[in-house]
Amino acid sequence: MGASQSSLNSHGDRGHAGQSSRTRGFGDGVVCRKRSREDGNDETDDLEIKRLKLESTMEYMYSTLYCNGEYSDVTVEAFNKQWHLHKLCLSRVDFFKNIFKGGWSESLSNKIIFKFSDELITEEAFSKTLESLYTGNIDLNLSNAANVLAVASWFGMEDLMELSTDFLTEILSFDTVVQNIELSKRYNRPELKSLSVKFLAYNFFIKRSPNLIRNINVDLMQEILTSKHLAVMNLEKDVYYLLKKHSKLRELQYDNFTPSKSSITHDTFGLGGLWLFLKLNKDWNGTEHELNFACEQFFKDFKHSGTPPFPAETSSTEIVKEHSFLETKEGSVYQKAFESLRMEHAICSKKFCQIVKADNIIPKSWQMSAYDTQWSKVISLLNHGALLCANTPYSDELFEKTSVRCGRDFKKSDLYCWSWVGLNYGCDLVFSWDQKYE
Repeated sequence: MGASQSSLNSHGDRGHAGQSSRTRGFGDGVVCRKRSREDGNDETDDLEIKRLKLESTMEYMYSTLYCNGEYSDVTVEAFNKQWHLHKLCLSRVDFFKNIFKGGWSESLSNKIIFKFSDELITEEAFSKTLESLYTGNIDLNLSNAANVLAVASWFGMEDLMELSTDFLTEILSFDTVVQNIELSKRYNRPELKSLSVKFLAYNFFIKRSPNLIRNINVDLMQEILTSKHLAVMNLEKDVYYLLKKHSKLRELQYDNFTPSKSSITHDTFGLGGLWLFLKLNKDWNGTEHELNFACEQFFKDFKHSGTPPFPAETSSTEIVKEHSFLETKEGSVYQKAFESLRMEHAICSKKFCQIVKADNIIPKSWQMSAYDTQWSKVISLLNHGALLCANTPYSDELFEKTSVRCGRDFKKSDLYCWSWVGLNYGCDLVFSWDQKYE
């Protein structure tokens, strides 16, 4: 991804990338005009009056006051460096204004020393923030936006925090989304988290690289899977495969990996555990091809012995073979993520039910509850020709929590026809879609 850059001013106006963020006070170049004929003096009709360009106030403040430190009345020290600044400019921020009002030792010594405990506050971001108090502009890019947000949060600069947050949402990508969620928690930016979770929910089934999944904790995984924006590709059973292992390796979108069809079969993926494996083995390192077999072997060992190969520092002595993985001490922390699975909609084929049973990840009580729900629906259809709850009013909230989630990814404008396995009641849906009208 190329570097993105945005120029922001104190009013929130955004310039184009690559343009200077400096504001010209009186225009650029020379402005000329002709005098009016109203005075009746024909000799002066063509006389031009020139308006000379003067240095803007902001340019003067930046070059003379900020860069050269002339007329400085306060010194700011941080990162073993000193800035000779001015109380009038710094007082634009309430943090400094309160210092200069008195009651602080710095207000008497005219020297303020900062030692930041936040590792995201860098010298560059700190300097740019101070500079913005003189120029009214700040340049944000992919490499410094998070650091500027950290500085703005430290000094309580809400306007700059909003500008930084807006920029982070504009450059949202798979490489930055997890970091943005962490930033939203640290600096109390709920709008940043909301948009980031929505981004993951829309795109999680499209981009499923190990590096992305490794960085998703249990709470975030639960938020993604319970989001009303989650775009499930194919069926609910694929949510299970995503938590545990992808159902078909040839559908994986690893950056530089195309597996051999003969090396791993569809059945193999009922034994793997990509997300669980990476969370339980944080230091594991290897190629994508090695990762698939490591995941497979991990849950094979648990299925046959009842004791998965956890790191030496963890104890699994109380694990017995009859228990599912989520019922063990090590697996219990992942229950919240698997609870987001709508199991009653996932058990739509005999093969999938066999895979879930063989994996022994989900407790048998969860499986039986799902079977009970679906069996009741089957009986209702057989005896009444419809579901008993068909006429029951559904609120939007209840619908979002219990509806069947299924979808398809259209790569291009074309004619598509398909059916979802296990959906044995309902009606056909026919529609046309053209990418150019997206």
